[in-house]
Amino acid sequence: MESVPRHLRFDTALWAMPWILRDDPEIRRILLDTDDPVEVALLRSAIDPGGQAIKRFVSQVKPFLNPNGKVFLITSEFIPNDIILAHTRDEGFEVDLETFAQDVSVVKRPEISLDLCQIELTRP
Repeated sequence: MESVPRHLRFDTALWAMPWILRDDPEIRRILLDTDDPVEVALLRSAIDPGGQAIKRFVSQVKPFLNPNGKVFLITSEFIPNDIILAHTRDEGFEVDLETFAQDVSVVKRPEISLDLCQIELTRP
């Protein structure tokens, strides 16, 4: 949010959040073993240990929103959304969680699927 001019205000903000909120040893191993810059960039964009980047975004976005402005966070059941929901409520947002896609396959293995959700935050 540091690069957004302080005078700008928005009705809506959207973020497809990182989906790994813990330090995963397997992901760390892959990052250390790969020389592929695209793979490294993709993995780094998916990792947010402890949800720190998400929490920082939620804490910093409010001054950029018009009254009744909304933030949409795209998430999944794979993410510990309770951490994010608690933080957004602590920041004073009205919060609504809605599942918009069920049993989505994210890899070519039928036994692995998840539900996709959006967290809708409304600035009071």
